[in-house]
Amino acid sequence: MNGVWFDDLHMGYTTDFLMNYARVSTPIAKIKEIEVPGMNGVLDITESLGDVKYGNRQIGFKFTTREYAKIENLINQLHGRKKKIILDRDDVYYYRGRCSVADPMPAKNLFTVEVTATCDPYKYKIRMTRHKEEIRGASNIVLLNERMRTIPVLTVTGSLKMTYENCVYSLAEGNYELASVVLKQGYNRFRVEGEGSILFQYQEGAL
Repeated sequence: MNGVWFDDLHMGYTTDFLMNYARVSTPIAKIKEIEVPGMNGVLDITESLGDVKYGNRQIGFKFTTREYAKIENLINQLHGRKKKIILDRDDVYYYRGRCSVADPMPAKNLFTVEVTATCDPYKYKIRMTRHKEEIRGASNIVLLNERMRTIPVLTVTGSLKMTYENCVYSLAEGNYELASVVLKQGYNRFRVEGEGSILFQYQEGAL
């Protein structure tokens, strides 16, 4: 299938619209370099705040239809609005961006229209990642995360002690979102001790 969802509006392979293409650009890395007199090369401070930052990405769509009225309806539904965008070819992830609809172009007995979405740099997993463990004594927990750094939401029952990157957290029953517990790309290792359970929920994102 070659189509796309804009929230609850689907387009692409119906009699209303044919999707000619969907072109997803790679977001541009925000490289920060400083010229220092007397120094060879430049001073690269791109990762001075902990990770590479990125600009927005663009997704360009082109659609064909027989009915001009369909394009008018499309303009009313999309133009200027921020949408959750899911491509049929990559339906594990979604993009979030603001849409713009260009003026339609006649082509014989058809009309073509281009839609541009200016999106967040990361595409997000549609399903939140969840990992739950029952703790009876001590457990080593490994969480795998994609490129985007993210803070997990912790749901704890009982009384637990959690160690992450040499920091120790005493957790009573409840929900936690700890600013210092940031999952990086790859494997993230936790040590949890006590009696109870711990649930990690986090949003993964990829470039």
